[in-house]
Amino acid sequence: MYIFDGKDRELLSWPEIERYWHGDGNIHLKEGFEKRAMEFPLTPGIGVHNPVHFPHWLKNGPTPSIALSLRMGRRIRRVDVLHANHFLRKLGLNPTPPERSKGWTRQSAA
Repeated sequence: MYIFDGKDRELLSWPEIERYWHGDGNIHLKEGFEKRAMEFPLTPGIGVHNPVHFPHWLKNGPTPSIALSLRMGRRIRRVDVLHANHFLRKLGLNPTPPERSKGWTRQSAA
């Protein structure tokens, strides 16, 4: 399994994250960024946690394999901010990303 650093804004900008939540749910990597991925060799019984917004891909070996992906977690209001920012950008504005505003607190993220 190959995972990218989802905090790398050169790799994944705020507008791209907004489109992820508002659009098709896919993150499209820029050409040439493949070398930035961290490799996690998986064997039977081994798993890896992949945080939200951390692009990833799987590469099968010579034998068949099965992958299971579970999306778990509480509702995070940050998603609502991403939806709103998506529309603001369409209007030509440059909104503040989540957690960058002085009014944002950890408590409001719940």
